[in-house]
Amino acid sequence: MKILSVKIRGSKERKKRVWVQEMCYKNNVQFLGIQESKITRLELFRIKTLWGNYTFDYACSLSRGMSGGLISVPQDSNENSALWRRLQEFMGNHIGHYISFGDMNVVRFENERVGSDFSLSEANSFNSFIENSELLDIPLEDRNFTWMNKAGSKLSRLDRFLVTHGVSEAIMDLHLTALPCGPSDHTPLLLFTEKMDFGPIPFKSFNSWFYREGFDNCVKHAIADSIAAHKPFNEILKHVKTKIKEWNHASRSESSSRISQIASRITDIDLRIDFDIASLDEKEERINLCKEHEEIQHLDHMDIL
Repeated sequence: MKILSVKIRGSKERKKRVWVQEMCYKNNVQFLGIQESKITRLELFRIKTLWGNYTFDYACSLSRGMSGGLISVPQDSNENSALWRRLQEFMGNHIGHYISFGDMNVVRFENERVGSDFSLSEANSFNSFIENSELLDIPLEDRNFTWMNKAGSKLSRLDRFLVTHGVSEAIMDLHLTALPCGPSDHTPLLLFTEKMDFGPIPFKSFNSWFYREGFDNCVKHAIADSIAAHKPFNEILKHVKTKIKEWNHASRSESSSRISQIASRITDIDLRIDFDIASLDEKEERINLCKEHEEIQHLDHMDIL
């Protein structure tokens, strides 16, 4: 199991969607939780662009006024205490395995805050909820804090995963790690287990392949070679799949190398522009290089949409 918790605020919507979908794709996430979505009107396509396909179910609470969407945590300490009591009562009255995660808006201990006031009463209320509900606070392996302001002067451990004992017994070897922050001031958290075996990875095609140079010839040659060798139909499919995988690996390596070349050349031209020694041809070259860079990245992003 891999569960990703992320809080997205600020920045442009497309940038946020690409950031989330890349994390889901790269980390093979099975469950995604988003706080502060700021979504006031929901289309299925918008969720699809975050998740990557249509094979999912979802539930949400849309943004209303100052409420950011999906999860809204009260600021008042008394309301926080009431919230913990309601959650405890719900879990007590509904037997099952529970995973509670996201921005809890409260810390457990004084060393989990830097640069801001620590409320002992709020911490005690939260800790009592965890203890009375018999929840396990999954330790974060590689970070001390999950939120930081822009100046880096205030830090807090606000985001966490709380699981019931049944979850930890049913899913062994749970780990919690932090991913790069990207456009958020909250660190995305990934809950995963390294011992889960989902079997062989299924073969699937991507839209970007049909726009990449060499794909058509790769398929044609693979089919022609198989027919010439008088292979049965199932062996033809296996051979085509193998050749496509080889072509895709080579194509991606070539794209990565080209992106590095483009970035290096743009940096050189930028320096010449900065010192006012760049020619008109170099400035025109920079425009074309930026366009080529965007086209390559667009094809890469098509693979995770």
